[in-house]
Amino acid sequence: AKAHRGSAYADFDGDGKIDVVVSSLEAPIELWHNVSPESNHWLSLKLTGSRANRDGIGAHVRIGNQWNDMTSAVSYASSALDAVHFGLGKQSQVDRVEIAWPDGVRQVISNVKTDRVLPVREPDSERQPGSGGN
Repeated sequence: AKAHRGSAYADFDGDGKIDVVVSSLEAPIELWHNVSPESNHWLSLKLTGSRANRDGIGAHVRIGNQWNDMTSAVSYASSALDAVHFGLGKQSQVDRVEIAWPDGVRQVISNVKTDRVLPVREPDSERQPGSGGN
């Protein structure tokens, strides 16, 4: 048995399925490739901050009733900087993506095609009164 100590999650091969890389004591790292047969739709947002921080860390992203935050913290003694990922089942287009950037700027993107990494740059607009960080 191996003693695994850290892990990071990302779509390492760009197929829309989240993979895992793990470290082990006194053994090479392992890539656990997600080979699930289901071909559901997905969307990842690669955020670039312009006012808060360049990686968009702390941004809150909502698609429908799902939400996810941009973070680099993934597990014990590990970090990974990847896009904000959403699994979308049979949904082939997203009507509305809402992003609350860490400095309070809010952004909405409409009619987004799925099954891709979408680069999103924080708008240069000023903070909206009462927008908070949610």
